[in-house]
Parts: sequence; structure tokens; C-alpha cells
Amino acid sequence: MLTPKQERFVLEYGRFDGDASKAYRAAYDAGGMKAETVHKRASELLQHGEVAGRLASIRAKVEAKTNYTLEQHLERLAQLSESAEQAGQYGPSVKAEELRGKVSGFYVERVEHSGSDVPVVVTFKVDGSVGGNREEV
Repeated sequence: MLTPKQERFVLEYGRFDGDASKAYRAAYDAGGMKAETVHKRASELLQHGEVAGRLASIRAKVEAKTNYTLEQHLERLAQLSESAEQAGQYGPSVKAEELRGKVSGFYVERVEHSGSDVPVVVTFKVDGSVGGNREEV
């Protein structure tokens, strides 16, 4: 059985598109931790049997609902990349490869913020655009 923080980590992991460090920060009190420590602890959580099992369960449910697996998604992006490259469209080819890397967890998007202690919420839409910034009080 997962602890409430582990369950939140699992849910945040999905919300942050597989970014374990962001999920860890959202689920645990990591304000004073170095980025390396957060990354290490998040990686350890992903290896935890019950956490890994819960993530696999959620992924299976999504795949069952959508009838589309992670492997199919990665293969489709590879096909798009190859087709674009063959057509001399290197920009779309690179974008498809970048998306494959993100889905595979090779890239971690980091945002550094300095200034006031007022939290800012930034929403990233699926199309990559940034939406409604608002301050939380």
C-alpha cells in the first residue's frame, strides 16, 4: 500500500509527463534540497516496488482506454521523424526526435525563478504553448 505522499508522487508523475523530479517536489517537502538530491530521491521512488507497480497499473489503464501503447507512440514519432528527414524537412524531424526523447525521459525541463516569494502558476498546454500565468496568494 502506498503512503499518501507516494500516491501523490505517482499522480504528479503523470501530470508532469514523467518528470520524476517535478513530481517529487510536488509530493514531498523538497524546498531546501539540492536538485541532485531531489533527482536521486525521485529515481529511488521510481524503483520502489509498490510505486513502480502503481505507475504500471495507471499506464495499463490509459493504454486500455486509448488502445495506444507507449511503444506505439514512440514508433509513430520515429516514423514521422524519418519521413520528415527524407523529405528534407529537418525542423519537423528534429521536433519528432525531441518528443521521443521527452516521452522516454531523456530531457528534463527546468524553470528557474528568482525574485519575490509569491508563487506563480504556469500552465503548459499539450501544443507546447504557455497559458494563463496567474499569481496565487
